[in-house]
Amino acid sequence: MVSAIPTWNDLFGRVRSTHPALVRAWFSEIAVDRVEHGSIVVRTSNAAQARYLREHCLPALTQAAQCLTGRLVTLLFEMAPSSAETITAVLREQDSAARVLNPRFTFDEFVVDPANQLAHAAALATAEQLGDATNPLFVHASRGMGKTHLLTAIGHVLRNREPECSFRFLSCDAFIDDLVASLESDRLHEFRSEYDRLDFLIVDDVHYLCGRERSQEEFFRVFNSLGRDRKQIVVAADRRPGELIGLEERLVTRFQSGLVALLDRPCSETRMAILRKKATAIGVDVPPKVVAFIAEGWESDLGELERALLRVDAYSRLHARPITIDLAKEALAEENHVRNATDGIGAALPPLHEMDAVCK
Repeated sequence: MVSAIPTWNDLFGRVRSTHPALVRAWFSEIAVDRVEHGSIVVRTSNAAQARYLREHCLPALTQAAQCLTGRLVTLLFEMAPSSAETITAVLREQDSAARVLNPRFTFDEFVVDPANQLAHAAALATAEQLGDATNPLFVHASRGMGKTHLLTAIGHVLRNREPECSFRFLSCDAFIDDLVASLESDRLHEFRSEYDRLDFLIVDDVHYLCGRERSQEEFFRVFNSLGRDRKQIVVAADRRPGELIGLEERLVTRFQSGLVALLDRPCSETRMAILRKKATAIGVDVPPKVVAFIAEGWESDLGELERALLRVDAYSRLHARPITIDLAKEALAEENHVRNATDGIGAALPPLHEMDAVCK
């Protein structure tokens, strides 16, 4: 049994200081519910939140809990109990842009280069001219190329320019969770009404529709309903529409009926510019040679590029040493993606979740 139960604010505060990239605006909605058989049960508002915490935050949150309690506790995630009003409440919560939009993902923070110029221009035009030539807008790229950044930037423009506009920005997983919940509670009509009233729908990772016949059927219905009224639809996936195996042909046709834009791998200079922006944002002075070293090590995932920068910064603070090429090599030595990392350059850094959560 745990002697001292940490609050969610305790856990959230530690993760925010050690793993800031994991933090989401809706974290303020979460609460520690109870302790049960040595596990801390965390209550979430919906299934999408529980999935994110379980898949992305479990190691960081578990270590934070163990540091705060001094015990080998585990974490479990549960949705709040359902009620007759839950479906509407959850769906309407997703309309609150302040809760779902990452404040760092704006057009101003997006670094444009030839590999993403078309997608950037299309996203900007879509945000400024609803229901125009870019409807629907289909953005595709491999993991870590900035799809979510562009989709979020559109949401920021809508929130600031048209606060009365009814829009929803969610992952495909969240759409599927909403649908399943509405079917389980026999409230499909309410689910449909909530989506049909939208002026703007943004859905990330639509490749998760592949192989899900019931979800595809409902997404197709929503797509047609909004399309008839010339409401704007933006979706993103990891492949172009015709390459989404298991996606019905009628949805492929709908996705291809507007503008399809690729986010390709940025060049070395662009990756360096991205790193400099991120270093400025977190207040870290990184020498140009170190920026170039990190940029060359991570070519295929901009998210990993940022995490490498955070790792170098954390290593510098942990050892009270300035950021240099040698320190960066030490900090990133165990990472397979770093080029020119050789043996004998110093003690390998322990995994990031172990290094950052230092119990004092």
